[in-house]
Amino acid sequence: MSEAAATPDFDAAQESLEKTLETARAGEDKELAAKVRDVGERLGKRLMGCIRLFQIHDKNNAAFDQPMQELEDVLGSLSGLLGAIHIVLVENQVYVNDIRVRFDPRNDQGMDLNENFNRHLIGGLSFHDVPDNLQLRKLLQRIAGPAATDDHPRRGMVAWLENQGLSFVELQPVYRFRMHGEERKRKDKEFQKVYNGSTFKVSETWNNMESGRHPNPVGLRRLITDFIDLTEGQESEELMTATIDDRAPPHVRHTLHVTALALLIGKELELPEAELADLGVAAMYHDMGYTEKEDGFAPPFERHGSCGARVLLRQRGFHEAKIYRLLSCLQHHRDFDDERTPSLFARILRIADDYDTLTRPRRDGPMMVPPDAMAHMWAQAGTYYDPLILQVFVNRLGRYPPGSILELDDGRWAVVLSSNRGEGLFERPIVRIAREADGGEPTAYDMVDLSYQGSVKAVVRPQVLMELDEDEERSWDSADYDDLSESEDDSDDDVAADPFAKPTVYRSPRAPRRGSTRPGKQTKPPASEPDLDDDFDADWDADDGDDDDSAFSFD
Repeated sequence: MSEAAATPDFDAAQESLEKTLETARAGEDKELAAKVRDVGERLGKRLMGCIRLFQIHDKNNAAFDQPMQELEDVLGSLSGLLGAIHIVLVENQVYVNDIRVRFDPRNDQGMDLNENFNRHLIGGLSFHDVPDNLQLRKLLQRIAGPAATDDHPRRGMVAWLENQGLSFVELQPVYRFRMHGEERKRKDKEFQKVYNGSTFKVSETWNNMESGRHPNPVGLRRLITDFIDLTEGQESEELMTATIDDRAPPHVRHTLHVTALALLIGKELELPEAELADLGVAAMYHDMGYTEKEDGFAPPFERHGSCGARVLLRQRGFHEAKIYRLLSCLQHHRDFDDERTPSLFARILRIADDYDTLTRPRRDGPMMVPPDAMAHMWAQAGTYYDPLILQVFVNRLGRYPPGSILELDDGRWAVVLSSNRGEGLFERPIVRIAREADGGEPTAYDMVDLSYQGSVKAVVRPQVLMELDEDEERSWDSADYDDLSESEDDSDDDVAADPFAKPTVYRSPRAPRRGSTRPGKQTKPPASEPDLDDDFDADWDADDGDDDDSAFSFD
């Protein structure tokens, strides 16, 4: 397939999107929203009517024929408008693809739908295809029946759907509202727990996109909420964990780490929480273009942005959050000094994306230790990167970002756990001892706060010997680091002595694509909230059945 045939005129599309963004203040396409509300109301009525019929009549009763056909027709109409159909039920209210559906206040259809789905611990349905009459009957008969008696009815229904071959539908968890001002219950959520659960969700999203399904940003909402919560107080050690954990596939690790870094930058920029959520979802989708296939293979680096936009355009309609995501896909590798300045989200993602890629093993250049990666990026401030956003990033992570390996003045080696914690602590992070002065392993989990004791003698730059085989072990050579105590005249120590001195020029990085163990070469280098139709934004959180007090709040 030729490049001309594979790539439409996305430059013109980008300019059109940028103009649209300026006028998309209402957050949705008004004409489309009106149609969705009208058809969505009919969907709710037909859906509840058919469930009631299954609860009082035999499944073979002829009384089902007309309402089932009407329900099938309504689903077909919505699919024509939206593509994938996402129905979310939140405390007696119903949303179709983020748009609130209003029922006649004289009946209880919203309440009845919520009750019938919630007893199965189901908070919504995503229709990726329009089912035929028989498939639809099977699904509604199961929903109309009694809930499973096990600990988690929704999981049982998921297994039943797989057994029946009903792949057209995906079940959503239960949601609730959280009112403005209600303090979130911050349980002792270890990042590793959130991170492990996130790897599954990101993998699932990539698999859905590869299968040609439509994007479902609502499904990523809780994941983004968890990341936002974590970046408020315990982000530093967790970012290090996300960097070195090799149990998840490379494209999943990259997606999660870029998301966490982007949210960290967004919080430092004091973005409102609704925009933070938009940024997080945009980060989750930024490399989704690699799920497209060109002649059976993932697209090259140069086209993965435009391919990602095509993936996102499967979700029909336009609203502000979607435009943010499209611009992020198209522009996250565009240089800051380009005559068409990239959007804010794209500028943030460029920094988060490149930093993550530079600090990972890659074929087109050596893996940089975090201080060197920061120095390399700092040298490109104003050209590749927005200098103000990069300054915020540097100030937040500190001279020795999380994951850096240092030699202390007493000869011990330590891994940096914390980022910059405040004024006067830029060069004094919290570290965990990784090797004793005699070369032995530490006998205990020993953490040291360098603001109270000890100092940094050297930045350890390990020579990482990695073959293409993922199982090849890394070799650490104690000679491969720069000693800060050496003479300032030694040019080899410039980067160690000043993290923002211009280092050896490396190729600009590219992100790892799915299926590769590390990045290949390149030629150059917040879920959309449900629209509540009111003057406030919505913040989602979901109940996954694990006794989590989950919420969907007004801000």
